[in-house]
Amino acid sequence: MAEYDPEFVSLGLDEVNMDVTDFLIANDINNEEGKQELAQRIRTRVFEATKLTCSAGIAPNRMLAKICSDWNKPNG
Repeated sequence: MAEYDPEFVSLGLDEVNMDVTDFLIANDINNEEGKQELAQRIRTRVFEATKLTCSAGIAPNRMLAKICSDWNKPNG
């Protein structure tokens, strides 16, 4: 997670809050397609490393991102 947000916040064993804005800008993918692609990339890397699925929420703030990540659980 630190690769995408060095200041990520771990909320226990199974939840992380990240602000990936700087990563998106630095990699010139700060658009809707880039955000979706990054969320999928993170989900894939988590699965490959742990064999566990994860959900990702993309939103302008943490509260909305949490709601979005809960929307299609599991693996949404």
